[in-house]
Amino acid sequence: MFAIRNRSLLAVLAAVVLSGFVASQADEKKDEKKAVPKVKREIKLFNGKNLDGWKNSMFGGDGEIGVEDGQLILDMGNDITGVTWKDEKAL
Repeated sequence: MFAIRNRSLLAVLAAVVLSGFVASQADEKKDEKKAVPKVKREIKLFNGKNLDGWKNSMFGGDGEIGVEDGQLILDMGNDITGVTWKDEKAL
């Protein structure tokens, strides 16, 4: 009988702890939504035509970079391939 009482107490304690955790997660999600700043203007980073505003990141062992069918294409290099936004004034 003592073991059953301990199990019941343990189950109730676990339920209380979990409900508190779920409630705190819900509050954090509400705060995250409020913290999102409103955008004053749209900034278009990629025009889908060329690499204007972008430069090769030069990680070493880079693959080819380019634009095909409106998509930025980063071919596989020896190590890593990437592009970096270079027009900070636009931001």
